[in-house]
Amino acid sequence: MDPEAGPLQNPRLCLIQDGDQVFYKWQVYYSTCASGTYTRLSDVAEYLKQLEPLSGYVMCPGIREYPSLIRFKTKHLMEWDAPFNRKFSSKCSLWHVPNNIHQAPESAVYNCCKACKQLSHDIVQLKRKAISTTEADRMARTSTSSNYPISKLSPASHDVRTRKISQERKSLATKINALTKFDCDLKEKQHTELLALVSDIQSKSSESIQELIREGDRILGKENNLLRDAWRQDVIERLQYEKDQSKAVSGRTGNRWNQITIRMALAVYTRSPAAYEALRDFKLLQLPSVRTLKYYIDANLESAGNSMERLQQSRKQYVAFTEEKRKESMENKATTTAGEEREFHLPTGDGVLIIDEAKVGLKLLWSSRSQKFIGHAMTHDELASLCDVYTTLSPDYRTKQTTYVLQTLWRDLTSDFDVIGPHYTSESSFEHKALCPILLDAIRQFHICGFDVVAVVCDGASSNLTMIKELSGAPRKAYRYDPGASEPFKLKNMVSALFQCRPQERGGTRAFSIGGQEFGWKVIADMYHRDLARIRAGQCSRIPKLKESHIIRDSWTRLNVLPSKVMQQDEVIAELKEYAESKPAPQDAASVKQTILYLSALNNLFERSLLGQKVRVFNAEGSTIQRMEKAFQFFASWAEKQQTNKEDKKSFLAWQTWDLLRVMWFGFKGLTREFLSDHPGYYINPRRLNGSAVETLFGQLKHTTGRNLTAVNYETAKATMLTKRQSKGKDSYRSAALYVRHSDLMRK
Repeated sequence: MDPEAGPLQNPRLCLIQDGDQVFYKWQVYYSTCASGTYTRLSDVAEYLKQLEPLSGYVMCPGIREYPSLIRFKTKHLMEWDAPFNRKFSSKCSLWHVPNNIHQAPESAVYNCCKACKQLSHDIVQLKRKAISTTEADRMARTSTSSNYPISKLSPASHDVRTRKISQERKSLATKINALTKFDCDLKEKQHTELLALVSDIQSKSSESIQELIREGDRILGKENNLLRDAWRQDVIERLQYEKDQSKAVSGRTGNRWNQITIRMALAVYTRSPAAYEALRDFKLLQLPSVRTLKYYIDANLESAGNSMERLQQSRKQYVAFTEEKRKESMENKATTTAGEEREFHLPTGDGVLIIDEAKVGLKLLWSSRSQKFIGHAMTHDELASLCDVYTTLSPDYRTKQTTYVLQTLWRDLTSDFDVIGPHYTSESSFEHKALCPILLDAIRQFHICGFDVVAVVCDGASSNLTMIKELSGAPRKAYRYDPGASEPFKLKNMVSALFQCRPQERGGTRAFSIGGQEFGWKVIADMYHRDLARIRAGQCSRIPKLKESHIIRDSWTRLNVLPSKVMQQDEVIAELKEYAESKPAPQDAASVKQTILYLSALNNLFERSLLGQKVRVFNAEGSTIQRMEKAFQFFASWAEKQQTNKEDKKSFLAWQTWDLLRVMWFGFKGLTREFLSDHPGYYINPRRLNGSAVETLFGQLKHTTGRNLTAVNYETAKATMLTKRQSKGKDSYRSAALYVRHSDLMRK
């Protein structure tokens, strides 16, 4: 035993009694290798066996010698000072059974664990390399032109090489700057040749260029002009940005920046202030100072619940947008041939209000505008260590716990114009008592600024459903028809309801039946196994998008729209029909046919109507409405049959799912009838009513903040996004394309 280290150098089993419980710790040197609650002898029996004299366990001696030729510490080397003065691997076993078959007692790795043996071997290799490396080789490796990997250099050599690269970069930048100001005079012959080359290109290629433009106009039509205008705008903004870069190359204060530079800087700064500081410090780009950006951010911030100032700006943009559409329609009418009839409709200002909430998190809430502490996102007990914060607050002051943000979005039904509305904060998920005044306040603000709300779109949360019932006059009763309320397309709820009809031993809670014939998820699972058997037999898959996770449906799959969208597509229905009509008829043919009716109704409601890419509703009695009416009647007749058997409540949809389906159908039907009667000649694009538009907005805000959307940076991220030239999302099954015009940049 070492007299300085004492018993600490030996492995030990410590028993600690705390009241009625006894805890144990198995310790080696400083390290606690295992711990737990001692209840019986078997809990610590294996550690007691390791302490027996003939157990075979020994202490790993670690690394006995570390050569001074190696001028740095290796990656896995650890070192303890007094009382142990020990060098060893970071993965050292400390107390182990050695394998000394090939080592003599005087060997450097005798009784060492596997990790320390490997480290000793690496040290020997490094020593040999250090002996064989000359001073000239070390100098060559630190050169900027060296091909030796910089990651394999020692820390000192790495710093030297990095410093040389930085110096060479500055030198090259100085030379390039001098060359850009250098004027080169061409000789007369060279000047003539260059002019001839330019004129030759213009004379011979102009016809080809015009042909390409005509081809684009013929194929793309109006979109080709939009692309040409976008490119022309990009060229102008690029020239402005390059002008800023050339003017601000001196790095002096007091520079004047164009709006395009400010917008780019805001996008980078909001995502990562540290990255923005690095760009400025490294002089990679000439960018405004952080103080300048904060002036713009503070001027464009809006507090929760109040967006009147920005909505008024959006109204001016909407008026200008309407005037552009009017001029465009006049130009199109002028170019229309005599026998061609085309209708051009102007935006009317009638749209839908979409609301959705998102969860945000933060420890402390600080207002950048007022420079005041406005609340916190944790309880008093969780913030007990921050007592200095509480001492500055009044005893009767109640700090709010901001964890949820509700965002509003107005979408024009007669054009592709979107307006981001006010947002509201809450310390918990929004309840129906808070949603009603919030909804009315948002509608009031939009109406004052000239944006009429003809329908409201929200998700299927229970609080939203209760809010819709209260607005329709029946807060706690069955839903009654209200044409002013519209729900998003609850495809996930309907497929999840079918998923609940799996066997009870697998977690099923319902058993659908129509007219005494049961059907459920087993039909879908059998279909997947049949498709899997085709693939294994070398045949093509009938349902290429179907995956095993769509059948098992974990928690994440239930939240995803794509698996639900796959289940009601034509490929699934066609495969089930082929199986049900096969000869001889399968035993479950009746159950499969009922499942086909269920999925066909969903297909007519969603895939061929509400979620269709090219679906347009021109008439309240058109084919789309008739198709949806037929699909809804399937569920309505099912509900009537189920009412005769009230005891068997599991044979039909859950009451909330059934209410949501009726809210969606009656709301969309009423909106279609009233809107098309008030605006003859217009049409409704159902995808404009998709609640995923706000999800797209949240996704852009999270991307702006580097996936760290909190209650503090929400307003900043929103202001930054509104100052972009245009916000547009990808139009897909889950996300919706947003056309949000930027706000005017204001400086505080």
